[in-house]
Amino acid sequence: MFCPRPPQLSLRASEAVARRAEEAARELDVPPVAVRLTLARCPELDTEALGRWFAPKLGHLRPPKGMAGFDAALELLMGAIDRGVRVGVFGDYDADGVTSTSIVSTFLSAVGVDVVASVASRSGGYGFHLAAARELRDAKCGIVITADCGTSDHESLAWLRESGVKTIVIDHHQVPATNPPADAFINPWQPGCEFEFKFLCSAGVAFYLCAALRTRLR
Repeated sequence: MFCPRPPQLSLRASEAVARRAEEAARELDVPPVAVRLTLARCPELDTEALGRWFAPKLGHLRPPKGMAGFDAALELLMGAIDRGVRVGVFGDYDADGVTSTSIVSTFLSAVGVDVVASVASRSGGYGFHLAAARELRDAKCGIVITADCGTSDHESLAWLRESGVKTIVIDHHQVPATNPPADAFINPWQPGCEFEFKFLCSAGVAFYLCAALRTRLR
């Protein structure tokens, strides 16, 4: 569900939305102000859709059908679990990067993977720099996952490849003319990716990957 821009409503339409909000709030047992704010952004939502909005379930999510790079990432991570490979996870220092790193590292740790997690520093700037790549290689990581970065960090990824370290990029930033030299590249904006919702943040991509891995592990 995505409403990119709130529409301009006439006074009569606004009054109708307010009445709908009061009715839906009573039926769904949620604060009326929350429903009014939601309908101000997405007035086309009916009560059933509002119910999914305020009480989301995993089954409501669209499947990650057509998301490029998924199968390659799953194979790498399944191999890491089977062979006991240490996995490094590196994320940007902003909210999306920290959340993405937390999702991936927490899940992998929960299924028995030896994880080394780190995030960029504000003083060092955004992105997966070569120094961070060296640290993870020196920590004996056989696979490195970048979270909310990596799409444009070709130098660091190429250096890891030359060092024998496999890489998985989880990102949502715009893709340059050339895809990164990663063993698995998951970014809805990359050419050839058929996943229909392009505005997913990196944390959402990370969540989908972990959910798919959970399904594979049964």
